[in-house]
Amino acid sequence: MSQPSYKPDFYSRAFIKDAMPHYRRMRELGPAVWLPSNKVWAVSRYEDVKKSLFNAESLISGKGISANGFANRLMSGDKKITLTSDGEDHMRKRGVVGKPLSKKGMKDLSQQIQNEADRLVESLLARGRFDGVRDFAEHLPVQIVSNLLGIPESGRENMLNWSTQSFNITGSYNWRTLRSIPAGIQMARYGKRINRDNIDPNGWVNNLYDAVDSGVLEEEDVPAMVNDYMGPSLDTTIIASSYMLYLLGSNPEAWEAVRSAPELIPNAVNETLRMASPVRGWCRYVKDDVDLSGTLIPKGSRVLVVLVSANYDERKWKNPETFDIHRNPRDHLAFGFGVHSCLGRHLAQLEMESLLRSMIGRVSQINVSEPKLALNNTLRGFSSMPVQFS
Repeated sequence: MSQPSYKPDFYSRAFIKDAMPHYRRMRELGPAVWLPSNKVWAVSRYEDVKKSLFNAESLISGKGISANGFANRLMSGDKKITLTSDGEDHMRKRGVVGKPLSKKGMKDLSQQIQNEADRLVESLLARGRFDGVRDFAEHLPVQIVSNLLGIPESGRENMLNWSTQSFNITGSYNWRTLRSIPAGIQMARYGKRINRDNIDPNGWVNNLYDAVDSGVLEEEDVPAMVNDYMGPSLDTTIIASSYMLYLLGSNPEAWEAVRSAPELIPNAVNETLRMASPVRGWCRYVKDDVDLSGTLIPKGSRVLVVLVSANYDERKWKNPETFDIHRNPRDHLAFGFGVHSCLGRHLAQLEMESLLRSMIGRVSQINVSEPKLALNNTLRGFSSMPVQFS
């Protein structure tokens, strides 16, 4: 029996600019759909995405998470980061990197982040109009993360660009992939310059060297693993925070509901994360034949797990394209699921909730203009958005 296929290029400009109809069509076609333009199987329904992410033994990350061979060969080297490791190696590295990003670690940071959020909102109110991405969403992640990492000052200013471009590299071969390779090389070179002598002993990166001293990591692991902090702590949070501003500005009744009932803040954050879905999807390598809800995916294939489509699946969510402040979708898949779920999820939620708490007592109205879409192979967000607080 022939398997369903879908011809449009998942990483094309046209697909990215108007993706929702494509996702709906892919969900309609079946549990897994062959994308001939990208040479991958796309899994786009909620339950099937969740099953795929949970099946880390057959759908592995250690052979790369990209839709192109060049990036996958780089990711499959000896010194893998947490994102592209499997099994015991993955859990060992994740345990080290995730320690300061745990719920307990966030408790120690909560007041610092809240104070910075208060200062930010006060300054934006004084300014009047501002950019919802650059001035609002980028501020906390860039300020907080760059300081907490404890990495050398020289080069920090490039962190966000390097991180953003690294997500481009995980798409198919296209002009965005090729244009981003130099930034990926610069990011790797910066990591190699980091050592015990030029980091803050109280910073997160020093945790990696503590793990070296205790025998959990090898010293050669550290440079690459610095990158494990950048992606989950920067881009995804920035995208979600700007999307939160857009949704609340576009739905003033929802903002009024949050202001009247601050206990709705977690709802607002989770609903935003579901709808924002900052990562479009990652690839997995099929180690063994996989039967996914009746569709056979053969060994040696690549599976593209489409997180954003899962978060808009009509089989799971009622009126998925509607921002519902009274819905609290804690089981959204914006951060993935299973052993590879996003390490920065607690930090992202803390920053977003802190921003809302700062805004509640100060901002009565959020005026947003049409945002400009950022074109990225893997990330889904805005590059700019005019905003005014009243």
